[in-house]
Amino acid sequence: MKKFILHITCFILPLAVVFIPMELYLRDNSYQAKSDYLTAHKEEIETLVLGPSYAWRAINPLAMDMPTASLAHEASAINTNMMLFRKFSSQLPRLKYVLFDLSLGYMENDNDQRWESNHLFNIYYDIQNYRADVKNSFLLTANFKFYFKLFCGTMKDDKNVALFNESGFVYDVADYNNLFGTYEYDTARLRASGELFKRLTYQNSIHDESYVKNEKLLKEMVNECKRRDIKVIFIAPPKFCLNNKAATAEIIERRDRFLRNFEGDEEVEFWNYEHLLEDNAQFFLDNTHLNPKGAEIFTEVLNKRLSGLPLERRQAQIP
Repeated sequence: MKKFILHITCFILPLAVVFIPMELYLRDNSYQAKSDYLTAHKEEIETLVLGPSYAWRAINPLAMDMPTASLAHEASAINTNMMLFRKFSSQLPRLKYVLFDLSLGYMENDNDQRWESNHLFNIYYDIQNYRADVKNSFLLTANFKFYFKLFCGTMKDDKNVALFNESGFVYDVADYNNLFGTYEYDTARLRASGELFKRLTYQNSIHDESYVKNEKLLKEMVNECKRRDIKVIFIAPPKFCLNNKAATAEIIERRDRFLRNFEGDEEVEFWNYEHLLEDNAQFFLDNTHLNPKGAEIFTEVLNKRLSGLPLERRQAQIP
C-alpha cells in the first residue's frame, strides 16, 4: 500500500508542479478583470453593459463619464446574461441604465449545458448553467486541449497575448483575433481569402424556441428594471458593411417585432448603430466586432448620448 501511495505521489507531484502555475497564469484574464472590477466598484456603478462579445469589444467602460461595468462576454446568449443580471443588478444600488446588446440574430440563440464557457461563469461568477461537475472548477480540467494550446501560444509569441484594462476591455488585441489586421485591412485580399464570408449567415439563423424563450426573459428584465426605476437601452453596436448587407428581411423583422412591444415606452429605448463606421475596415477586427480604434469612437458616441439623457434621471438615486 505504501509503495502504491508513493507511486501515485511521484506521478501527481510533477503534474502539480507544471499545471498549478499554468492554471494560475491562465486565470488572469478578462473574466477575472470584469469580476474584480464589478466587486470593487459595485457601490458606484450606474451603467451595466450586457450582451455578447459585440458589446464587450465595442464599449470601454473606463471611457464612460458615468461609472460603468461590462459583463458582456464572448458567445454568451440572452439566458446566461439574465443569470448575470439577476445575480448582480441587485448588488448595484446606484444602477440607472442597462445597456443590452440586441444585435441581429441574438434573440435566436441559447446557451445550454454544452456551452463552452459554462465553466467560466462557474469559476468567476459562481453561476452554474449545468449539473454539478468538479472538472468545471478549473480551466485546465474543463477544456485541457483549448487552454494548453492557448498557454503554449502565449508563451511562444507575446503577440498572442491580449491586453485588457481593469474593467476587462481589450485595448490591445491578440494577433489571432485580428482578422482584418492580418490582411492589413485590404478588403480585396479578405474577399479573395474567403474569410470574410465564413460567418455572414450566422446572424440570419432562425430558432423559434429560443426566440420565444428570449422574448420572455427580456420582458422580465424590463419589468424588473421598471420596478427599480432603471432605464433599459437596447443597443446594436457597429458591424462591417458586408455583415449589414447580408442581413435578411426576416431576421430584421423578428427583432423589430420584439421592439414593437415597447413603442411609446419612455423607459425602454433602442439605439441602432449597426451602420456606424460600416464602410471602413480599419475600425473592425472582423465583420461583427470593432477593434480598439473603432471602440474608442463608438464609446465616445455612446457616452455623449447617454450623458445627454435627462439630468433628473441621472440624479434620481443619488442620496
